[in-house]
Parts: sequence; structure tokens; C-alpha cells
Amino acid sequence: MMRALLVVLLLAAAPGAFAAEAIATFAGGSFWCSESDFEHVPGVSAAVSGYTGGHTKNPTYEESSSGTTGHA
Repeated sequence: MMRALLVVLLLAAAPGAFAAEAIATFAGGSFWCSESDFEHVPGVSAAVSGYTGGHTKNPTYEESSSGTTGHA
């Protein structure tokens, strides 16, 4: 089974604490539902599920599971 990865865009935890936003990538199983947990963390502006690596942009689960997209 392919594992989905969660990309989280982080903003400053407190206004003015950091000058810019950052991107953090977390690996999680496809049915862990961790996106909702990250959305409730103070300072997180968005949590987006998807796959990392590979050569196919925005693959579907079926495409990624086929082993032809290069995603882990």
C-alpha cells in the first residue's frame, strides 16, 4: 500500500515571531487522518494531503499504487 504524505504550511506561532512562512513535510499512512490534527495546531495555515517524490504531478491513489509514477 502506498503511503500518503502530508505537507503542512507553517506560519509563525505568534505574530512577528518569524519573518516568513515555512513548509514542513510529514509522512503518514493514507488512513491516519493526520491532516485534521495539523489543521488544529496554532500557526498552521494549511494542511494538504498528497504524495511526495515521483514524476507524475498530483497522482491519484490508483496511479500511485500502480508503481508507475515513481512515488514512494
